[in-house]
Amino acid sequence: MRKRLDAMAEGQADLETAVVAGSPGVAITDLAAKYGADLIVVGSHRSGLQEYFLGSTAARVVRRAPCALRVLR
Repeated sequence: MRKRLDAMAEGQADLETAVVAGSPGVAITDLAAKYGADLIVVGSHRSGLQEYFLGSTAARVVRRAPCALRVLR
């Protein structure tokens, strides 16, 4: 996973990748706070009537984000 992320990030200015374990919503926001991240990008893939609501991981990140956040659907 780390090799794939690093390959995708290669050549991008000011971009770091990380692979962490734990509860995703907590681990993502804790890592962002630890490194002073400027932006968190998180995906939400609910469909149908539920498209108006975020998935549980995205919702946790939205509530806990220490920086700007972009949710992709």
